[in-house]
Amino acid sequence: MSTKEYSSEDIRFTWRLLAGPALGQLIGFALGYLVTLDQRTFFSVWIGGATGICVGFWYGVWWHFKDNARRKKKPYTTMGLIGIISNVFGVIALIMFFGSAGFSKSLDHLKSIQGSQISKIIITEEFDNDPLVTIDDVKVLSEFSSACRDAKKYIPKANYDPKITFSCYVDLSGAFPYGLHMYIFEGDSKRVICGFAKRTGNTTTYHGTFESAGLRTWLDTYVIPRIKTKT
Repeated sequence: MSTKEYSSEDIRFTWRLLAGPALGQLIGFALGYLVTLDQRTFFSVWIGGATGICVGFWYGVWWHFKDNARRKKKPYTTMGLIGIISNVFGVIALIMFFGSAGFSKSLDHLKSIQGSQISKIIITEEFDNDPLVTIDDVKVLSEFSSACRDAKKYIPKANYDPKITFSCYVDLSGAFPYGLHMYIFEGDSKRVICGFAKRTGNTTTYHGTFESAGLRTWLDTYVIPRIKTKT
């Protein structure tokens, strides 16, 4: 059998294995665009497409083997290669989806905290445990909880590498499972960038980043002036 005859025969009996993932990817792209996660259209479309590839592969396998004539043709090499690639995309999509879902849950938790749930807020330098400011005033704690309400996922622009003009670590004294690393960027007067952070000994792990205009106002009003008076 010539190479041309083999290739023609191969395509004739395996195109459904390729069409399934392709069709699934297109449907996934569309669903990802319609159901946007965390205000990130590209992220949602990518997850939708990757999941669609995986689901579409298994549809393509069913499509191929449901016909008796095609069932006799067992393109295990082609099916295995497409299957590995498709399922790797599916696993990556699941990891990214649940990671995003975990961040969304943490952000919703932060936004739901009431001032009465916070006994005090301890402000330290970013990588230091010595307190710079301790806040236990009920009014200021209440304003902190209100300031969190506008928090949303931070999406940095491509090739954006701003200079940090201020940073600190905010400990909510057990009212929230993470601390907050806060950053103010040069030329940005309207918001603060915050990262969920967990300190374990000398190790800090990060669990997502958000931005908030309300917390920037809170910082400018109650934290930065107090730090300046101490330095």
